[in-house]
Amino acid sequence: MGNASSRLFFDLVVGAPKALYGVAADALGLATRPLALLGACGLLSTSTTRAFTQGSLFWGLIGTSSVVLIGASVAFLLKNWGLSRLAGLAALSYAVDGVAQLPQLLFPYSPSPLLAYSPSPLLAYPMVQTGIFTMAQIPAGVIYGLAGTFGIDLPDPPSWVWARYVLFSSAVCLRYTSARLLQDGGGAWITYSAAAVCAAFLVTPEATWRALSRVLKRAGKFLTYLARGAYTLITELWPRVKRFVQHVLQLPPLVVFYRRIVEPLWGFATPWALPIATSTVAAWCGAGLPAVLKANTSPTALLLAAGLTFSSVAAGASTLVLSLHATCRLFGLTDPLQSRALTAALAALAQGVSLPWKLAQRLHAWLKRILKATVLPIMEFAGEVFLKLLIFATSQPLISIPCVLAFNMWLLSMFSTSSATWTGLLPPWAADLLREPVLWVARGLDAVRGASLTEGFTITNPSDASSAFALILLTQAVTYSLVATSLRAVQGSRRAFDEARLSAVELDGLAEGMTDPRQCGCCGYGPVDHSGCSDLRAHHGERRNGQSGGHVSNACPRCTWFTPNLHSWPPWDSSLLTPTGQKVLRTRVWSEVVIIVRAAAKALVFPTTLLRLGAALGLPGSPSAFLAFSYLVPWMISNLGAYEEVMYPPLFYRPARSAATSVTDDADCGAPARLADLGTVKQSDALAAILTSVPHRVFLGPGDICSVCLDEFPEPEAADIASSLSGVEAAEGLRALVPSVVGLRCGHPLHVECAEAAVKCAHDRHVRCPLCREPATLSGATAARAFS
Repeated sequence: MGNASSRLFFDLVVGAPKALYGVAADALGLATRPLALLGACGLLSTSTTRAFTQGSLFWGLIGTSSVVLIGASVAFLLKNWGLSRLAGLAALSYAVDGVAQLPQLLFPYSPSPLLAYSPSPLLAYPMVQTGIFTMAQIPAGVIYGLAGTFGIDLPDPPSWVWARYVLFSSAVCLRYTSARLLQDGGGAWITYSAAAVCAAFLVTPEATWRALSRVLKRAGKFLTYLARGAYTLITELWPRVKRFVQHVLQLPPLVVFYRRIVEPLWGFATPWALPIATSTVAAWCGAGLPAVLKANTSPTALLLAAGLTFSSVAAGASTLVLSLHATCRLFGLTDPLQSRALTAALAALAQGVSLPWKLAQRLHAWLKRILKATVLPIMEFAGEVFLKLLIFATSQPLISIPCVLAFNMWLLSMFSTSSATWTGLLPPWAADLLREPVLWVARGLDAVRGASLTEGFTITNPSDASSAFALILLTQAVTYSLVATSLRAVQGSRRAFDEARLSAVELDGLAEGMTDPRQCGCCGYGPVDHSGCSDLRAHHGERRNGQSGGHVSNACPRCTWFTPNLHSWPPWDSSLLTPTGQKVLRTRVWSEVVIIVRAAAKALVFPTTLLRLGAALGLPGSPSAFLAFSYLVPWMISNLGAYEEVMYPPLFYRPARSAATSVTDDADCGAPARLADLGTVKQSDALAAILTSVPHRVFLGPGDICSVCLDEFPEPEAADIASSLSGVEAAEGLRALVPSVVGLRCGHPLHVECAEAAVKCAHDRHVRCPLCREPATLSGATAARAFS
């Protein structure tokens, strides 16, 4: 039990492919299960019976294809005469086969210790791997067999009988699968526990659960009344408490104390909390590295040392970026990426940390191309061959049936250890030519077996804690790849701005001659004239035809930014080519980098601390990993929702003034649409989504521009209102301007029309400021405190 408590989740993940392989093998071998009865009666050899009834995916495919071909030939010969009776006999054979397997399904254990599988000596009968289809064979075979063979229609049993049978089948299959496939380990304990739960529901009378349901309903009503009473009490007392607290906090000594001591100290200390935590994690990992290398040089130790090194580097990178951000906040710097050297250094650091993820992506793309070039043509060829064989089986049944049987006997002879094989009738070179392709296909299908995933696994004693640590490292590599993408946009835009051969006016003139000029939504590359399909994902990555070759790329050629729909590419706007536009772009990207690194740091600090806490308390690997996963899983859910808002932000233009052409939901070339067009957001909805609280201060000075449309705010009224008023008064004054201005929670102002663009494609919880990328809603800010 000690080992199982340390690798509960690990064994479950490793055992899942075994169980899935078993289900697939049972499904493919279902067509040949009646052969097990023939083998039990001595009409077939043991090797033949076991190959077709409890073999691999290869034999399942061969057996199923053979049964389909023979069945089509027999159906063609019999026409309608006796076909239903023959189908009824086949159904009865399945029922008898299921009953013959029941003893080993019910008693899969020998006198060995618990969870150590050994075939039961009750009946030496070829068994399946999971028993899922076996439990369905028995009632289905009896019902359809009696109806087809003898014309006996059994009455439909009550619903509670089927419910109990489903519980019984679930308990039997889970227990048998845990014993046969998973055996000793965490996965076996989980499936065995699930079987026990099903058994408990099976044997417990239904009246017990009804009584328990009534008790729970009464408890729910009691808790509802209690909550209503507490809510009523709070609503009565809270306004009074709030007025009292506000009165106390508005006392002059407390106001002076807060503004002169608490607020400056809080503003100085909070930005440094996370860099100190990441530096501590880097010190932990660095201190543990010599001890791991000194202990031994086994593959396990080397892999752990590599993980500690990577974790230390990632923590150091987070410390550097967050410390730089804290320093910029301390001195009021908003554009640190103005330094070319700093931008290049950060980009190199992000690319180094994200290198494992980049290599994994390259490997995945390479394997995908290989499978696409080999497996898909083979499957298409096999489908065409099978279709022709099926046509031949229905047109020439008397020839097809002997050919199918002879082919199966020839295959069995190739895998037989006997020297008297069918290939012995052929020359050696011809026998090898026929044997090797079949053997390669069989080995390839067997490689899918879940057991092969752990064969040759040289890491000794893997635990759930190591799995959680690996997931932590994966989050670091993925998030820093996003950082590298954002910094690449700044570098590309700056390079294009410095080396521009055409001015902004000349580019605007070039755009006027285009049908639909657009620009990159990340770095502003353009103008790009749209032609062809509006679904950018439909043909992205396809190989070009012709002499030039290559692949189709619908990503930005400068920063590799990609979005699945043309509608997400903003119409051409040369404002980003101005020095002011470049500054807005750098500020936006720096804020994106800080947001991403801050999220990565939290995904490193909190789970690592929980793992160390579990180790300090002497907990096994599984409870420690559960503590880490309890943070990582909500972190992933929260940041997956915010991912598009950060990496694919709202468009850089004001939609009300845009001349963009409309894009239909369907692709121009007929490909199915991947992204539905979102409707217009009303001003009230936009304000409800982003104005959950009024900012204490609006950062708006003379000459400032909107970070979305890059137009100046009304002068000088906007700057005067922001400098002289605060809170509700400043918000009301800014909204009264023409055009209306609104301040987000972070204090950055936007035109109301631009605020509508910011919330158009976003959930209200994940609306973020287009400039600093801070959450613009209360719920989003709450989630960001914990996860990003």
